[in-house]
Amino acid sequence: MCPAPSISIIVPAFNAEPYLRATLESVQAQTVQDWECIVVSDGSTDNTALLAEQFAAADPRIRLIRQPNAGRAAAANFGFAHTTPSSDFITFMDSDDVWLPDAAELLRAQLIEHPEAVAVNGLADFIDGDGAPLHPGRFPEIGRKRYGIKDGKVALLAPFEPATFASLAWSTSIWPPGLLLARRKAYELAGPFDSAMWPSDDWDITIRLSRHGDVIFLNRIVLLYRRHAGNTSSNQEMFESAWDSVRFKTFNSLENTPDQRRQLVRGWRAWQRWYIVEHFKSGMECVRNGDYFAALRFVPRIAVAAFRWTRGYP
Repeated sequence: MCPAPSISIIVPAFNAEPYLRATLESVQAQTVQDWECIVVSDGSTDNTALLAEQFAAADPRIRLIRQPNAGRAAAANFGFAHTTPSSDFITFMDSDDVWLPDAAELLRAQLIEHPEAVAVNGLADFIDGDGAPLHPGRFPEIGRKRYGIKDGKVALLAPFEPATFASLAWSTSIWPPGLLLARRKAYELAGPFDSAMWPSDDWDITIRLSRHGDVIFLNRIVLLYRRHAGNTSSNQEMFESAWDSVRFKTFNSLENTPDQRRQLVRGWRAWQRWYIVEHFKSGMECVRNGDYFAALRFVPRIAVAAFRWTRGYP
């Protein structure tokens, strides 16, 4: 008989046949056993559902549910609705990523140790489509660069400092979603994933989680982030547009308290000052190199950031 799950793992999966086996095997290999894994076949037309059914037949902790294709956010919400209501912790895992064996144990231990936190995130490292290491160490360094607002300025957070609503509203290094474990109660308060924020719906919900408490940081690699031709995250232009949408939504949310509203204004202006300084440095570097034409390109960027600082909102 399986123990009652304390951790619910939701895996939205659309045509995930090439990589889903490795994902589910990494869940089964966890050093803790009291988990459940809900695979949501999001209208898959390949053998995703068949593969998940095979795992479910061999391991009752794994379940398959199906829905017509509606996108990752809808699949995540559908999966959450089918989790065991008594589980304490929730994570959403991409169907091509791989957990390290102690991921669930380490993440859960942090939330047990810090009852004031709503979530914890670890680090990820790249693997390629075949599961081989890719640029080892590069992605963990990105994950360690967590920015916050200190004394009205953008500053790096120390590893012991949690990410707060004020910092996550403008910047995040928490992705992919499988490196974040959160309390079920926080997800219930935050509400469902918002399909309109795709492909940054995971950042949007992390911000909404942080309205109810801080996100602590585990300076350990817990997940292998698979990079291949089918990754949505390779489309930079699409992501930048989605980031703007998330920031606009967050700033204008009716859920903001007066204090959160003030934090957002201070954070927005701190980031615009940071952009002005960085653009100026880049422009001066071009001047020193004698590339005056390139230097001129930074003038309108500085002007835009200055205007945004004056305006005070995105």
